[in-house]
Amino acid sequence: MLAKGEASTLIVSKMDRLSRSLLDFARIMADAQAQGWKLLALDAPADPTTPAGELTATMLAAFTQHERRLIGERTRAALAEKQAAGVRLGRPRVLTAAVRKRITAERAEGATFDRTANP
Repeated sequence: MLAKGEASTLIVSKMDRLSRSLLDFARIMADAQAQGWKLLALDAPADPTTPAGELTATMLAAFTQHERRLIGERTRAALAEKQAAGVRLGRPRVLTAAVRKRITAERAEGATFDRTANP
């Protein structure tokens, strides 16, 4: 609707919900300027249509991207620590060992997935 001129403003509740990538944010800002619509983030006091507001919004986007990367690092570290401690990660297995063995044997003999699933 923005690109077609059917709307004049993109309203987001929080800047970090719009994008957590500085490149994506820059693309959105460029689109807004080129297509003539405004961006309004309810949690950001800056008006991104002004030079000072654009700078402020860009800085907020940079911090948002930084926080996203920190979260990723912390998550990877926590998962590696759990894995090193022997914790099995992922969904719990729902197939019994006997069923897994049957599937492996049937597939090794050339059975199709359909045939293996519907014996």
